[in-house]
Amino acid sequence: PGPSVSSKEKARLIRFIKRERNASVFVVGGSLPKGFSASTVVQLVRLAQKKKIPCVVDCPGKIMRNVVSAGPTLIKPNLE
Repeated sequence: PGPSVSSKEKARLIRFIKRERNASVFVVGGSLPKGFSASTVVQLVRLAQKKKIPCVVDCPGKIMRNVVSAGPTLIKPNLE
């Protein structure tokens, strides 16, 4: 469901997080759009954590099982 995310758009998001200096929190929520995988979310959470940006993840259990390994600040698993 929802729009697709191109490789170019993913790369732009990764660059944005790498450059961000004023974010107070990074939130990932809902189902992943086409073109995104759990490993992409793991990469984004790790980048944000490296920059000391707290991460909140709210996603389905199948994705959450992978994302937990990145150590988000707060998780809200969905019941399936």
